[in-house]
Parts: sequence; structure tokens; C-alpha cells
Amino acid sequence: MTSLVLKLLKIHNNPYYKVLRVRQWLKNGSLFLAILFAGRLFEPEYFKPVLLGVAVFCILSSGTYILNDIVDLESDQKHPLKKNRPIASGKVSIGSAQFLSIALITAGLGTALMMDNGFFMVCALYVLTMAAYSLFLKQIPVIDVLTVAFGFFLRVFAGSFIAGTPISALLVLTTIFTALFISFAKRRAEVTLLSDSASQSRLVLKDYPVELVDKYLTLTFGAAFITYSFYTYQAGPRTTGKILELLLPQTLTRPNWLMLTIPVVFYALSRYMYLIYEKREGESPENIILTDKTLLGTSALWLAMIVFLLYGLPLI
Repeated sequence: MTSLVLKLLKIHNNPYYKVLRVRQWLKNGSLFLAILFAGRLFEPEYFKPVLLGVAVFCILSSGTYILNDIVDLESDQKHPLKKNRPIASGKVSIGSAQFLSIALITAGLGTALMMDNGFFMVCALYVLTMAAYSLFLKQIPVIDVLTVAFGFFLRVFAGSFIAGTPISALLVLTTIFTALFISFAKRRAEVTLLSDSASQSRLVLKDYPVELVDKYLTLTFGAAFITYSFYTYQAGPRTTGKILELLLPQTLTRPNWLMLTIPVVFYALSRYMYLIYEKREGESPENIILTDKTLLGTSALWLAMIVFLLYGLPLI
């Protein structure tokens, strides 16, 4: 056991592992949204191609992260936290980073092309969008955050496309507004918690006054919550198993069960907001989601409720 832990630590501390930003692969789980809410998650003919699609997006996203780090080399070296990244610190050379980025993007797009032409087009659009973000879009206020949200839209659409499963527009909007909420939270953390050198390393931060970012956070919080609430009302299952139909009053035999998850979603968004304002976090969204036990537990509860309500409840 000790040797296994040491090996894992060695891999985790390897600069070539860090440059891939493996923790941010969590974003690619959004490819599963279409089949999850379509009731197809446990059907191999739908699950396997989406899982392969997630792997492709992990490869592509790591390739674009490396490209972003190469473009931001000078600014990252001035940043109090990002200066420790493998490329900015010199642990990974520019030449090695360029080769690795090209290799990952080529491998990802090549695999996507072999899978499906339409899926390849989505992947190519994702790479072009993220490249444009790294090169110039990230320097335009609001457009930078919208570009990140568009990346999430492409992920959800890719999962829907590769599985041949349609997805509700309201669910896509929920994903986009949630991505905007998290992105604006990151901007707020960068503006308020980091030193002046951080603002100098990214000039666009000067165009994000705290009062304005707070309004954006309130707006996107409400938009994400409302669109999700409308989605559950519209698309939630209204059937139950025979046992529950016998036990429940007649007026409750066909409620919209998915609406039970609304309070959980509200609490998760509120918890994230709390961590931003009271715990002074938000600069690294993936770290918040993976390390805050309360938020992690709430996310697990939401997923368990979704699986039970969509897959288990009709069988009872």
C-alpha cells in the first residue's frame, strides 16, 4: 500500500502530469448529461460511445490547456500562483510543451474523425474556440467568460450528438448559466483575493470591478436555478411503480418527481456562493468541487436522486 501511495504521489508531482491539468477533466463529465436525463445511462450502446467521447475531450482539453499556458508564459510568470505552473516555472520546456500540445490535439481529432464525422466537427470547433480564447478572446471582458460557457455547450452537444440522443434546450441553458456563474466566481476571486501582480498579469481583470462581477454572479445564479427548475417541471417523470401508486393518495400518484431535486440544486449553488464570499475561494473551481466535502456530498446526493428518480422509481 505504501509503495502504491508513493507511486501515485510521484505521478501527481510529475510536471508533465501537472501540465495536463487532469483535475479539469471533471468538466468533460458534462458529455453524459444527454444520456443521463434520457434514461440511457446504463445501456452499453449509449454509454460506451459517450465514455470514449469523454476520453477524446480529455485529450483535446489538455492539449488546449497546454497551448493556453504557452501563450500566457510571460503573464503567468508574473502571477503569484500561476508562476508555479510547469511551463511558467521552466520545469517543462517550451519545445516539449509545443510538441505535447500538437500531439494531443492531433490524436484527439484523429480519434474523433474515426468515431463520427459530426462528432469530429464539434471537437474541431471546440479546439478552434479554445485556441481563439487563448490567443485573444480571453482579453475581452465578458466575451472571455462567454467563451468558457460555450465550451461547456459544445461538451453537452457532443455527448448528445455521439449518442444520438436529443437534449432539452432548458438543460443546455442550465449548463451554460452554471458555467457562467462559476466563471464569474473565478473572476471575482482573481480580482479580490490576489495581489496587484495578478491584475498586471491579466489586464482584462481591470475591466471587472467587484460590484459589476457581484451583479453578474447574482444574475447567473438566478438564471441557472430558474432554467433548471423549469426543466424539471417540464421533463420530470410523472409515472411511479405500482406499489407507490397503491400507497400514495390519488392526487400524488403522478407528481413531477424530478422537481424534488430543486432544493438540492439551490443549496449547491448557495454553497458555492458561500465559499466565494466567506471562505475566499473560487480561483480554482475544480479544487472547490473536489475538496469541499459539503459541496461534494451535495453533488453526490443530487446525482443519486437523479438516478433513483429516473431509473429506480418506475420499478418500485
